[in-house]
Amino acid sequence: MFLQENFLRSWCLLSALVFCSAQSFAVVQSIPLTGSDANGYLSLSRTQVEGLGEGIPNDETRPKGAWDYPFYWDPTEGLPGEGGWVIIIAEPLSENETYSEDDLPYPGCNLGSPDPQADPDCTFLIENVDLTDPDFGNFDFGALEYDDAALTGTGEESIPASAVSFATVDYALDTNNLRDFVTDLVAQNDFDPFGTPRNDATNNEFGFAYGIKVSNLSGDGLTFQDGQLVAIDLRGDLTVDVYLMGPLNPPPFPKVIQIAWDTPSESLFQANSFEISGNRLTFSFDQTADAPTTLLGSLTDNRLVINRTGTIAAVSTSSPGSASVPVLPFGAAVVFVIGLLALGRRGLLSNGGKV
Repeated sequence: MFLQENFLRSWCLLSALVFCSAQSFAVVQSIPLTGSDANGYLSLSRTQVEGLGEGIPNDETRPKGAWDYPFYWDPTEGLPGEGGWVIIIAEPLSENETYSEDDLPYPGCNLGSPDPQADPDCTFLIENVDLTDPDFGNFDFGALEYDDAALTGTGEESIPASAVSFATVDYALDTNNLRDFVTDLVAQNDFDPFGTPRNDATNNEFGFAYGIKVSNLSGDGLTFQDGQLVAIDLRGDLTVDVYLMGPLNPPPFPKVIQIAWDTPSESLFQANSFEISGNRLTFSFDQTADAPTTLLGSLTDNRLVINRTGTIAAVSTSSPGSASVPVLPFGAAVVFVIGLLALGRRGLLSNGGKV
Protein backbone atom coordinates (compact mmCIF):
# COMPACT_ATOMS: atom_id res chain seq x y z
CA MET A 1 0.00 0.00 0.00
CA PHE A 2 2.93 2.29 0.74
CA LEU A 3 4.25 2.02 -2.83
CA GLN A 4 0.84 2.77 -4.34
CA GLU A 5 0.39 5.87 -2.15
CA ASN A 6 3.92 6.94 -3.02
CA PHE A 7 3.15 6.68 -6.73
CA LEU A 8 -0.09 8.64 -6.42
CA ARG A 9 1.65 11.43 -4.51
CA SER A 10 4.42 11.51 -7.11
CA TRP A 11 1.91 11.56 -9.95
CA CYS A 12 0.03 14.50 -8.43
CA LEU A 13 3.25 16.44 -7.96
CA LEU A 14 4.52 15.70 -11.45
CA SER A 15 1.14 16.54 -12.98
CA ALA A 16 1.17 19.93 -11.30
CA LEU A 17 4.73 20.57 -12.41
CA VAL A 18 3.97 19.59 -15.99
CA PHE A 19 0.83 21.72 -16.06
CA CYS A 20 2.60 24.77 -14.66
CA SER A 21 5.53 24.23 -16.99
CA ALA A 22 3.21 24.02 -20.00
CA GLN A 23 1.56 27.28 -18.99
CA SER A 24 4.87 29.08 -18.55
CA PHE A 25 6.00 28.42 -22.15
CA ALA A 26 3.93 30.62 -24.42
CA VAL A 27 2.94 29.24 -27.80
CA VAL A 28 1.84 31.37 -30.73
CA GLN A 29 -1.54 30.05 -31.79
CA SER A 30 -3.20 30.57 -35.16
CA ILE A 31 -6.90 30.97 -35.97
CA PRO A 32 -7.61 30.29 -39.66
CA LEU A 33 -10.06 32.77 -41.16
CA THR A 34 -11.71 30.20 -43.38
CA GLY A 35 -15.26 29.09 -44.09
CA SER A 36 -17.68 27.89 -46.75
CA ASP A 37 -20.70 30.23 -46.72
CA ALA A 38 -19.29 33.53 -48.02
CA ASN A 39 -21.10 36.19 -50.01
CA GLY A 40 -19.79 39.28 -51.75
CA TYR A 41 -16.70 39.99 -53.82
CA LEU A 42 -13.80 42.32 -54.57
CA SER A 43 -14.41 44.41 -57.68
CA LEU A 44 -12.24 46.88 -59.57
CA SER A 45 -13.93 48.98 -62.25
CA ARG A 46 -12.92 51.64 -64.80
CA THR A 47 -9.36 50.33 -64.80
CA GLN A 48 -10.11 48.39 -67.97
CA VAL A 49 -12.37 49.89 -70.68
CA GLU A 50 -12.98 48.19 -74.01
CA GLY A 51 -14.30 49.90 -77.14
CA LEU A 52 -16.14 47.46 -79.38
CA GLY A 53 -19.00 49.75 -80.30
CA GLU A 54 -22.25 50.24 -78.46
CA GLY A 55 -23.75 46.93 -79.53
CA ILE A 56 -23.44 44.26 -76.86
CA PRO A 57 -20.49 41.98 -77.71
CA ASN A 58 -21.75 38.45 -78.28
CA ASP A 59 -20.22 35.36 -76.74
CA GLU A 60 -18.77 34.11 -80.02
CA THR A 61 -16.92 37.21 -81.17
CA ARG A 62 -15.82 39.08 -78.06
CA PRO A 63 -12.30 38.28 -76.85
CA LYS A 64 -11.93 36.20 -73.73
CA GLY A 65 -10.24 37.36 -70.55
CA ALA A 66 -11.70 40.65 -69.42
CA TRP A 67 -14.97 39.95 -71.26
CA ASP A 68 -15.63 37.00 -68.98
CA TYR A 69 -16.39 39.50 -66.22
CA PRO A 70 -19.50 41.66 -65.79
CA PHE A 71 -19.46 44.85 -67.88
CA TYR A 72 -21.59 47.89 -68.71
CA TRP A 73 -21.77 50.57 -71.39
CA ASP A 74 -20.78 54.11 -70.45
CA PRO A 75 -21.15 56.77 -73.16
CA THR A 76 -18.62 59.00 -71.39
CA GLU A 77 -15.80 56.43 -71.50
CA GLY A 78 -13.40 55.51 -74.29
CA LEU A 79 -12.50 57.99 -77.02
CA PRO A 80 -14.40 61.30 -77.02
CA GLY A 81 -17.86 60.80 -78.44
CA GLU A 82 -17.49 57.02 -78.77
CA GLY A 83 -18.18 55.58 -75.31
CA GLY A 84 -16.83 52.32 -74.01
CA TRP A 85 -17.56 49.08 -72.19
CA VAL A 86 -16.41 49.27 -68.56
CA ILE A 87 -15.21 45.92 -67.21
CA ILE A 88 -16.01 45.07 -63.58
CA ILE A 89 -13.08 42.84 -62.62
CA ALA A 90 -14.74 40.94 -59.78
CA GLU A 91 -13.62 37.90 -57.82
CA PRO A 92 -15.26 35.60 -57.06
CA LEU A 93 -18.36 35.61 -59.28
CA SER A 94 -21.96 34.74 -58.43
CA GLU A 95 -25.17 35.35 -60.38
CA ASN A 96 -26.84 36.30 -57.10
CA GLU A 97 -24.61 39.31 -56.49
CA THR A 98 -25.54 42.93 -57.20
CA TYR A 99 -22.62 45.11 -58.22
CA SER A 100 -22.08 48.52 -56.71
CA GLU A 101 -22.18 50.23 -60.13
CA ASP A 102 -25.72 48.97 -60.69
CA ASP A 103 -27.25 51.90 -58.78
CA LEU A 104 -25.19 54.68 -60.38
CA PRO A 105 -27.07 57.18 -62.59
CA TYR A 106 -26.60 56.65 -66.31
CA PRO A 107 -25.02 59.82 -67.81
CA GLY A 108 -27.44 62.03 -69.72
CA CYS A 109 -30.30 59.59 -69.40
CA ASN A 110 -33.76 60.96 -70.18
CA LEU A 111 -36.55 59.17 -68.38
CA GLY A 112 -38.83 59.79 -71.34
CA SER A 113 -36.59 57.92 -73.81
CA PRO A 114 -33.82 56.05 -71.98
CA ASP A 115 -30.72 54.81 -73.76
CA PRO A 116 -31.07 51.10 -74.70
CA GLN A 117 -27.90 50.41 -72.66
CA ALA A 118 -29.47 51.88 -69.49
CA ASP A 119 -31.89 50.35 -67.04
CA PRO A 120 -35.45 51.78 -67.17
CA ASP A 121 -34.68 53.74 -64.01
CA CYS A 122 -31.73 55.41 -65.79
CA THR A 123 -29.00 53.53 -63.98
CA PHE A 124 -26.22 51.48 -65.54
CA LEU A 125 -27.29 48.14 -67.01
CA ILE A 126 -24.82 45.46 -65.91
CA GLU A 127 -24.35 42.67 -68.46
CA ASN A 128 -22.85 39.17 -68.19
CA VAL A 129 -23.91 38.49 -64.62
CA ASP A 130 -25.10 34.89 -64.96
CA LEU A 131 -21.90 33.06 -63.95
CA THR A 132 -21.33 31.49 -60.52
CA ASP A 133 -17.96 30.02 -59.55
CA PRO A 134 -18.29 26.45 -58.18
CA ASP A 135 -16.32 27.43 -55.07
CA PHE A 136 -17.92 30.84 -54.61
CA GLY A 137 -18.84 30.22 -50.95
CA ASN A 138 -15.36 29.11 -49.88
CA PHE A 139 -13.07 31.73 -48.41
CA ASP A 140 -9.59 31.93 -46.91
CA PHE A 141 -8.47 35.31 -45.59
CA GLY A 142 -5.32 34.13 -43.84
CA ALA A 143 -5.18 33.78 -40.06
CA LEU A 144 -5.14 35.60 -36.74
CA GLU A 145 -2.25 34.96 -34.36
CA TYR A 146 -2.06 35.34 -30.59
CA ASP A 147 0.15 34.27 -27.68
CA ASP A 148 -1.55 31.78 -25.36
CA ALA A 149 0.62 32.54 -22.31
CA ALA A 150 -2.26 34.15 -20.40
CA LEU A 151 -4.74 31.34 -21.00
CA THR A 152 -5.36 28.57 -18.46
CA GLY A 153 -8.10 26.73 -20.35
CA THR A 154 -10.56 27.18 -17.46
CA GLY A 155 -13.65 29.36 -17.47
CA GLU A 156 -14.11 32.47 -19.60
CA GLU A 157 -10.89 34.14 -20.70
CA SER A 158 -9.93 36.72 -23.28
CA ILE A 159 -7.05 37.99 -25.39
CA PRO A 160 -7.17 41.77 -26.00
CA ALA A 161 -7.18 43.19 -29.52
CA SER A 162 -3.74 44.69 -28.89
CA ALA A 163 -2.31 41.17 -28.55
CA VAL A 164 -3.82 39.87 -31.81
CA SER A 165 -2.10 40.15 -35.19
CA PHE A 166 -2.64 38.99 -38.74
CA ALA A 167 -0.40 36.30 -40.17
CA THR A 168 0.89 37.71 -43.44
CA VAL A 169 3.33 36.56 -46.05
CA ASP A 170 6.42 38.73 -46.29
CA TYR A 171 7.06 39.60 -49.91
CA ALA A 172 9.01 42.08 -51.97
CA LEU A 173 8.06 43.39 -55.38
CA ASP A 174 10.51 41.56 -57.62
CA THR A 175 9.95 42.05 -61.33
CA ASN A 176 12.61 39.45 -62.10
CA ASN A 177 10.90 36.69 -60.18
CA LEU A 178 7.23 37.10 -61.01
CA ARG A 179 6.16 33.56 -60.13
CA ASP A 180 7.36 33.78 -56.51
CA PHE A 181 5.93 37.28 -56.15
CA VAL A 182 2.50 36.21 -57.35
CA THR A 183 2.55 33.03 -55.25
CA ASP A 184 3.35 35.01 -52.09
CA LEU A 185 0.87 37.76 -52.89
CA VAL A 186 -2.05 35.46 -53.68
CA ALA A 187 -1.38 33.53 -50.48
CA GLN A 188 -2.45 36.60 -48.52
CA ASN A 189 -5.98 36.98 -49.78
CA ASP A 190 -8.82 35.35 -51.61
CA PHE A 191 -9.52 37.90 -54.33
CA ASP A 192 -6.77 37.76 -56.93
CA PRO A 193 -7.95 37.04 -60.48
CA PHE A 194 -4.42 36.53 -61.74
CA GLY A 195 -4.02 32.99 -63.01
CA THR A 196 -7.75 32.27 -63.24
CA PRO A 197 -9.30 31.23 -66.59
CA ARG A 198 -10.92 34.69 -66.77
CA ASN A 199 -7.71 36.66 -66.43
CA ASP A 200 -4.55 34.83 -67.40
CA ALA A 201 -2.62 37.86 -68.73
CA THR A 202 -2.69 36.61 -72.33
CA ASN A 203 -3.62 38.60 -75.45
CA ASN A 204 -2.27 41.76 -73.80
CA GLU A 205 -4.78 41.43 -70.98
CA PHE A 206 -3.37 42.33 -67.60
CA GLY A 207 -3.96 40.16 -64.58
CA PHE A 208 -4.62 41.92 -61.30
CA ALA A 209 -3.44 41.08 -57.81
CA TYR A 210 -4.11 42.85 -54.52
CA GLY A 211 -2.01 43.42 -51.43
CA ILE A 212 -4.49 43.70 -48.56
CA LYS A 213 -3.34 44.72 -45.07
CA VAL A 214 -5.29 45.16 -41.82
CA SER A 215 -4.09 47.68 -39.21
CA ASN A 216 -5.19 49.50 -36.03
CA LEU A 217 -7.13 46.59 -34.57
CA SER A 218 -9.57 47.46 -31.78
CA GLY A 219 -12.47 45.77 -29.99
CA ASP A 220 -12.80 43.18 -27.23
CA GLY A 221 -10.42 40.74 -28.93
CA LEU A 222 -10.76 36.96 -28.56
CA THR A 223 -13.06 35.22 -26.07
CA PHE A 224 -12.50 31.64 -24.90
CA GLN A 225 -14.67 29.37 -22.79
CA ASP A 226 -12.77 26.52 -21.13
CA GLY A 227 -10.05 26.85 -23.74
CA GLN A 228 -12.39 26.95 -26.73
CA LEU A 229 -12.69 30.01 -28.98
CA VAL A 230 -16.32 31.18 -28.81
CA ALA A 231 -16.24 34.77 -30.09
CA ILE A 232 -14.09 37.36 -31.89
CA ASP A 233 -14.66 41.09 -31.64
CA LEU A 234 -12.22 43.02 -33.85
CA ARG A 235 -12.36 46.07 -36.08
CA GLY A 236 -9.60 47.53 -38.19
CA ASP A 237 -8.53 49.66 -41.13
CA LEU A 238 -7.81 48.30 -44.60
CA THR A 239 -5.00 49.32 -46.93
CA VAL A 240 -5.16 47.91 -50.46
CA ASP A 241 -2.46 47.99 -53.15
CA VAL A 242 -3.31 47.05 -56.73
CA TYR A 243 -0.76 45.30 -58.93
CA LEU A 244 -0.90 44.78 -62.69
CA MET A 245 0.64 41.56 -63.97
CA GLY A 246 1.87 41.20 -67.55
CA PRO A 247 4.20 38.19 -67.67
CA LEU A 248 4.00 37.81 -71.45
CA ASN A 249 4.81 41.43 -72.19
CA PRO A 250 8.15 41.83 -73.97
CA PRO A 251 10.76 44.34 -72.76
CA PRO A 252 10.80 47.20 -72.04
CA PHE A 253 7.43 46.63 -70.35
CA PRO A 254 7.91 45.53 -66.73
CA LYS A 255 6.24 42.34 -65.57
CA VAL A 256 4.79 43.74 -62.35
CA ILE A 257 3.46 47.25 -61.85
CA GLN A 258 2.04 48.75 -58.68
CA ILE A 259 -0.61 51.38 -59.39
CA ALA A 260 0.28 54.65 -57.69
CA TRP A 261 -3.01 56.26 -56.71
CA ASP A 262 -3.35 59.99 -56.10
CA THR A 263 -3.57 59.43 -52.35
CA PRO A 264 -1.03 60.45 -49.69
CA SER A 265 0.37 56.91 -49.47
CA GLU A 266 -0.28 55.97 -53.14
CA SER A 267 -2.40 53.14 -51.70
CA LEU A 268 -6.15 52.87 -51.20
CA PHE A 269 -7.17 53.21 -47.55
CA GLN A 270 -10.39 53.13 -45.54
CA ALA A 271 -10.78 53.25 -41.77
CA ASN A 272 -13.04 50.77 -39.96
CA SER A 273 -13.62 48.74 -43.12
CA PHE A 274 -12.80 45.35 -41.59
CA GLU A 275 -14.78 43.68 -38.81
CA ILE A 276 -15.18 40.32 -37.10
CA SER A 277 -18.20 40.11 -34.80
CA GLY A 278 -18.86 36.82 -33.02
CA ASN A 279 -18.02 34.38 -35.79
CA ARG A 280 -18.87 36.64 -38.74
CA LEU A 281 -16.20 38.37 -40.84
CA THR A 282 -17.12 41.44 -42.92
CA PHE A 283 -15.28 43.66 -45.40
CA SER A 284 -16.89 47.06 -46.10
CA PHE A 285 -14.32 48.77 -48.33
CA ASP A 286 -15.40 51.20 -51.07
CA GLN A 287 -12.89 53.69 -52.48
CA THR A 288 -12.66 55.69 -55.70
CA ALA A 289 -9.38 57.25 -56.84
CA ASP A 290 -7.36 58.41 -59.84
CA ALA A 291 -3.94 57.25 -60.99
CA PRO A 292 -2.52 59.91 -63.33
CA THR A 293 0.36 57.83 -64.69
CA THR A 294 0.22 54.07 -65.35
CA LEU A 295 1.13 51.70 -68.17
CA LEU A 296 -2.60 51.69 -68.98
CA GLY A 297 -2.60 55.46 -69.28
CA SER A 298 -4.27 57.89 -66.91
CA LEU A 299 -6.92 56.17 -64.76
CA THR A 300 -9.87 58.26 -63.62
CA ASP A 301 -12.56 57.43 -61.06
CA ASN A 302 -11.39 53.86 -60.58
CA ARG A 303 -13.52 52.17 -57.94
CA LEU A 304 -12.44 49.29 -55.70
CA VAL A 305 -15.11 47.56 -53.61
CA ILE A 306 -14.67 44.73 -51.08
CA ASN A 307 -17.96 43.61 -49.51
CA ARG A 308 -17.26 39.94 -48.82
CA THR A 309 -18.68 38.35 -45.66
CA GLY A 310 -18.49 34.85 -44.21
CA THR A 311 -18.77 32.69 -41.09
CA ILE A 312 -15.43 31.69 -39.58
CA ALA A 313 -15.44 27.93 -39.04
CA ALA A 314 -12.85 28.05 -36.23
CA VAL A 315 -15.22 29.94 -33.89
CA SER A 316 -17.40 27.54 -31.90
CA THR A 317 -21.12 28.25 -31.71
CA SER A 318 -21.74 25.76 -28.89
CA SER A 319 -20.53 25.84 -25.30
CA PRO A 320 -18.03 23.19 -24.27
CA GLY A 321 -19.79 20.30 -22.55
CA SER A 322 -18.87 19.11 -19.05
CA ALA A 323 -16.83 15.92 -19.11
CA SER A 324 -17.48 13.12 -16.62
CA VAL A 325 -13.75 12.41 -16.42
CA PRO A 326 -11.33 15.28 -15.77
CA VAL A 327 -9.34 16.26 -18.84
CA LEU A 328 -5.66 16.30 -17.99
CA PRO A 329 -2.90 18.36 -19.57
CA PHE A 330 -1.04 16.22 -22.09
CA GLY A 331 2.17 16.08 -20.06
CA ALA A 332 0.34 15.05 -16.89
CA ALA A 333 -1.53 12.36 -18.79
CA VAL A 334 1.76 10.94 -20.05
CA VAL A 335 3.14 10.81 -16.50
CA PHE A 336 -0.04 9.08 -15.33
CA VAL A 337 0.15 6.43 -18.06
CA ILE A 338 3.83 5.76 -17.38
CA GLY A 339 3.03 5.35 -13.70
CA LEU A 340 0.24 2.88 -14.42
CA LEU A 341 2.55 0.84 -16.60
CA ALA A 342 5.13 0.79 -13.85
CA LEU A 343 2.56 -0.43 -11.33
CA GLY A 344 1.40 -3.10 -13.74
CA ARG A 345 4.90 -4.41 -14.21
CA ARG A 346 5.29 -4.76 -10.47
CA GLY A 347 2.05 -6.74 -10.30
CA LEU A 348 0.47 -4.10 -8.07
CA LEU A 349 -2.66 -3.64 -10.13
CA SER A 350 -3.48 -7.32 -10.24
CA ASN A 351 -2.86 -7.69 -6.52
CA GLY A 352 -5.02 -4.78 -5.49
CA GLY A 353 -2.02 -2.62 -4.66
CA LYS A 354 -0.81 -4.85 -1.78
CA VAL A 355 2.91 -5.39 -1.09
